[in-house]
Amino acid sequence: MIDIRTVCPECGKRFKIPSGFTKKKGRCPACKKLIEINSLKKWKVNSTRQEVHPLLYITKKFTPALLRYAGDLQKVYKLIRSQLIHKKDYEKQKKLLREEAFLPIVDELNKLPAFDLNRNIIIELWKNILNILPVTYPDKDPSIKFNLYPRYEYAALACCSSVLSGLDDKTLTKKILKRAFHGEKNSKPMKNLIKKVLESDYREEFISRSILLLEEIRNIPEAESIDLNQLKEDFNFGFSWISFHIPDH
Repeated sequence: MIDIRTVCPECGKRFKIPSGFTKKKGRCPACKKLIEINSLKKWKVNSTRQEVHPLLYITKKFTPALLRYAGDLQKVYKLIRSQLIHKKDYEKQKKLLREEAFLPIVDELNKLPAFDLNRNIIIELWKNILNILPVTYPDKDPSIKFNLYPRYEYAALACCSSVLSGLDDKTLTKKILKRAFHGEKNSKPMKNLIKKVLESDYREEFISRSILLLEEIRNIPEAESIDLNQLKEDFNFGFSWISFHIPDH
């Protein structure tokens, strides 16, 4: 017999129901709420197949959009370097491209139940991102790469969605994610949004998840390549949108 994997309707935590479990009710191992077993959405999981992490799934799903974003961003950057458009137009186009690429991802992240982001997943995720988002320098040696911050934006989304994924207030979560990928770490609106989280029942979970993620990033193995160096830099930069707001305790 195969264990059943399901999601708690109260807190969104994933857990397994042993194959021999016959009771009609049971308690969620995370929030301890009593729930009707028969009413839970169930699906069978092959014990030999590992589940795909939500962020890896979303990254794969939106790879075409991210590739288009990186390519279009390079074209717009090339236009301003050639002085064919003004900086104001460049910023306008960049904002439009960014929103077209990232807002659909924000919507998907906002639907996820609670999930963790450990360093093994971070490394696997970033191997994909490094292949998607590096941009070559226009009119220069194509081997030269430069960063227009799309990876930082993606790191911000990954970090924020990880520490906020258990928050019930999805409207608040979406607002924070949108400001995170726009780089609004220290803006007054962002501070006010985080303040709402810290005033909610989610405060302790928010702090503990933030600290855990910070530790996971710091424990990425010593860099053996440029990619690992870039990984650590990107994630620390992205994570700063949240770590900046962790209160002293």
